[in-house]
Amino acid sequence: MNQPIFIGGLMKSGTSLLRKLVSLHPNIFGGLETHWFSEDFIEHWHDGNSTRHKWLQEFFEVTEEEAILLRNQSVSSYDFFNRFMNYCTQKNNKTRWVEKTPDNVFHIDTILKEWKDAKILVMQRDMKDVYASWKKNKKTTLEIFLESAKKYQEIIHKHEANTNNFKIVGYKDLVSNPKETLEDVLSFVGEKYIEGLENYSGDDSDYKKVLNITGKVSSTTESLKKPIFTSSLGKWETILSREEIQCIERELG
Repeated sequence: MNQPIFIGGLMKSGTSLLRKLVSLHPNIFGGLETHWFSEDFIEHWHDGNSTRHKWLQEFFEVTEEEAILLRNQSVSSYDFFNRFMNYCTQKNNKTRWVEKTPDNVFHIDTILKEWKDAKILVMQRDMKDVYASWKKNKKTTLEIFLESAKKYQEIIHKHEANTNNFKIVGYKDLVSNPKETLEDVLSFVGEKYIEGLENYSGDDSDYKKVLNITGKVSSTTESLKKPIFTSSLGKWETILSREEIQCIERELG
């Protein structure tokens, strides 16, 4: 399969919504996060009993026999991941795949080394709203958020001139003007826009799948149960303290 699509960004920046909308395209296959770059995936790609790989098979509805065949054909974790995604794409009668794991944004160099023609979509959202979501969902501390956000900004600056492989997608644009934004995104990845893609009415399949397989409630997939909404814009005003706002603006601009 040519030109895979990778979506990344800070957690809670809208990566899941973008993946959901893009994978509604008749040519593009997408599913839940694979964490293909994680230590667990890389070190245990040949082990179907590892938690990450068991989840992978169940998330993508691939049988153990199918997974074993793909592993036996592979020479590395990246090769296996590529074969796995290509196999799922063909199985779903599509022609290319999109993979969304937020931390893809921190592995752009690896993506371009392994998939030189890849299209990379990076979500960008008001940093105060991103941290408000982190705080609301008890993700981590402000200090750790700032560390991740600064690293994210450095990577954006490094790659933004590569307009052939790299594109920034604004969360506000996506939820406020979904049709125009999706037209722009699909043009970038080389696909024709399909009328009605922006009319997303909500889907609980990802939420149910994550809950059934991992036993965990995912706030991210829970939001996908709803139609596209704009109510999260500016949420920071009611969630963050004055000190947190001033700190984020001072540190991140």
